[in-house]
Amino acid sequence: RGLWMARQAQAATLASPGSPADRAHSAPAATRHMCVGAYIDRGFREQIIREVYNGRDHRTAPSYGFDLIPVLIHSWRAWRLEFYQNLAVLTVLLISLVRLPLETIIAVCLLFIWYAIRGIVRCGVGIVAYFRYRKSISEYEQLRARVKVSSFQLLGSCIGLIIATVATFVTARRHNPLEGWPSRAGLSSPLLILLLIGCITVVVSAIRQVKLNQLSGSHEFRVQRGGRRLSTIRAQQSHPFTVYSTFKPFIGAGANVTTWSFAQRLIPATGILTETSREYDSPPFTTKQLVMSLRKSIEELRQDANPETRLRGLTVEDQVFVEGTHSNPYRTILNNDPTPTIVSSDIDKVMDEPRDVARHYLTCEVVSWYGEVVTTVFVHVSLQGRSLYLEFATYALTPTRQAFHVVDQVGETGAGAVARSVGRGLAGLPDILLGTRELLMVPRDLWASFRARNDGTLTAKRGINIGAEFSAREASVAWDEESYFQFRDILKHSKIIERKIIATVGDFLRGHGVDTSEFWQRATVVLNTGVINAGPGTVNITGSAIGDFATVNTEGGAPAPK
Repeated sequence: RGLWMARQAQAATLASPGSPADRAHSAPAATRHMCVGAYIDRGFREQIIREVYNGRDHRTAPSYGFDLIPVLIHSWRAWRLEFYQNLAVLTVLLISLVRLPLETIIAVCLLFIWYAIRGIVRCGVGIVAYFRYRKSISEYEQLRARVKVSSFQLLGSCIGLIIATVATFVTARRHNPLEGWPSRAGLSSPLLILLLIGCITVVVSAIRQVKLNQLSGSHEFRVQRGGRRLSTIRAQQSHPFTVYSTFKPFIGAGANVTTWSFAQRLIPATGILTETSREYDSPPFTTKQLVMSLRKSIEELRQDANPETRLRGLTVEDQVFVEGTHSNPYRTILNNDPTPTIVSSDIDKVMDEPRDVARHYLTCEVVSWYGEVVTTVFVHVSLQGRSLYLEFATYALTPTRQAFHVVDQVGETGAGAVARSVGRGLAGLPDILLGTRELLMVPRDLWASFRARNDGTLTAKRGINIGAEFSAREASVAWDEESYFQFRDILKHSKIIERKIIATVGDFLRGHGVDTSEFWQRATVVLNTGVINAGPGTVNITGSAIGDFATVNTEGGAPAPK
């Protein structure tokens, strides 16, 4: 219940003054780098706008260790900047096509020749790399196919250029026989058209780099309301009830690192009982009491008076996960502004009466590396079948893509960076021409953004899954670019919280008169034996024994694959 109140207050914290450490925590590097990605990666920006902002029929995934609102604001700014560029280029081409059709064709053919030659050169470099590094034959075949396509583009553009140039020359000689040869050949007007397109590119490239310069260093984001849709997303990204789709309850938390669970019978520590009546008829404690004890114990790691032993960046909150197609019973709590009383009451109900469609977890989030690395531990506790069920899962978000860190690199900001951005824009002039195709998608995006003002998840619809399906933070991650120490910090934070949880549960059971001998046996297995999945891929456990009384027999060699 504190999750909603704490994250709702985060926006005010982002703009508040404080120490450098506070400012670094209030403006996480991940937020800043994702804003950079909105300007330099069109695909990432389109995902943010279409899947998050325009995705009115699905809930927004939780934002672990970052704030989604600035990312959306900068995504729309980058979208508008590119829209104005494409619109200006298209306007120049249409006006010139009406007034100077042959000269416009010449200018377009020159750009396509430029584009085709650049594609052939790139494929040639790839083919050289294939023979040098012995890459796969499939890559070689793809390069050959691309060379063939670029060659046809080059041939067609050259033919079009020759035909348009000859036609222009003949027409100019017939009407103006005294005109100079550049004008007769139709070169003056096409160069002027290319100059106009180049000027548009220069202006837009400079503006884009200036905006990137503003995102460098310890940039702090100011609170912006941004209308109804941003207000809805702001509330949903920090809502204590997470609605998920398919098999991803912890969407937004990243990759699964480690998971374990076991059930502990609740047996009195004293007394001689028969086997059939060993368990308590009624548990000596409630789920809420154990959860509160765990919360208090874990929060002590953050509140430690010793700066050396304090676990910085730790937050502990209650969170409930609901399956999207069965969320109608929770329609009241899922509105964007639930009162604290309703939040507290519904969380207690889920803890006391766990159902198939809703689960309560204690969410322990550790933000490190200035927000680039987020370790989230989910702890679930329930009392069913006269047993205590304990579940532990660690998820991690690794750093955003290295390309998004360009503003933190030496020499990539300032006046020099603006000049280089202009140069890259002029070098990619053919791409600017092809980018005008994106104008076809503008009506769809604008209409979807207009409809998104009304939250589609608040209306009950039969059989509709309103769960979150996309996470902006996960889309920004390059799973193979974390450093060694970042990966070790993820494991360290997970192990620290894991050890604290096990110790707290053991002491809590003993304090309530529960026999803990079985618990410590299982806890020892968990602490000493574990399978860690450090990201997507295959885990090979051949020759390993996992679980109680497990053994390994390797005399017959490895088992044959099934």
